[in-house]
Amino acid sequence: MKYAFIDAHQDSFSIRRMCTLLQVSPSGYYDYRDRESSARAKRNASITEKIKAIHTRSKGVYGSPRIQAALEREGEKVAIGTVKKIMQREGLRSKLSPKRKNPKREIGISKNLLTEEGDPLRPNQAWSGDFTYIWTREGWLYLSTSVADRPGRRAGPIGAVLLKTVPLCPRQ
Repeated sequence: MKYAFIDAHQDSFSIRRMCTLLQVSPSGYYDYRDRESSARAKRNASITEKIKAIHTRSKGVYGSPRIQAALEREGEKVAIGTVKKIMQREGLRSKLSPKRKNPKREIGISKNLLTEEGDPLRPNQAWSGDFTYIWTREGWLYLSTSVADRPGRRAGPIGAVLLKTVPLCPRQ
């Protein structure tokens, strides 16, 4: 790390001065500079070039799992973590596909009729509640999680109903 810093700034400062300030020997720096790259560094450089090529060929769509699979098809065994790390270091990201809208779900949000009419004064005029749904082998199970009478905040019956569709509000 220190040697790389010295290498990057040798045009601005004296090598001997930087070695003294960083507490490294000049001979160690010259050894680092003249040393051949390690086998791992060479392999990582080769893999990096292949990852960039695959990413470009896929027009930026492929993420690390697909790139790793493509590398394996080319005969290069690489762990997915290595592919992720190299992609992050090189600033390569997959393009996300645009979200598709399901026209069946675009029903809209119903008006809150309680805000127009004001808060109810007597019990049993308005109830509010919440539900959740769970997929089962027989279809969707709609589970009422809470039901309350609006003026008294009194909890009502809680139950589960197995239905294909549940009309939540009348069509307007």
